[in-house]
Amino acid sequence: RLQGGQVPEQEIVAEMTAAVLAVLYGETGGLKFSRDYVAGYAKRWGKDLLGGMMHCLADVEKCLALLVESAAAVEPEAVPA
Repeated sequence: RLQGGQVPEQEIVAEMTAAVLAVLYGETGGLKFSRDYVAGYAKRWGKDLLGGMMHCLADVEKCLALLVESAAAVEPEAVPA
C-alpha cells in the first residue's frame, strides 16, 4: 500500500524497478545514480545499500512482473526477451 511523501521503502522499490527496466532496454548510463539514490534512502531507513535492496527485492519483482505482463498484453513485440 502506497503512502504519501518520500517513504524510503517505496523510493527504493521505484528506483530499482526503473533501473531494471532501463537495463532491459539497453540503457545503463544512469545506474550509478540509481545506486547512489537507493543507498541514500537505505541509509535513511537504517540499512546499508545491500540490506535496503534485499528487503525490497520481492516488491521489485512484483512491480516488474506487472509491468511486463501489462506491456505484453498491449504490445507483445515491445517486451524484451
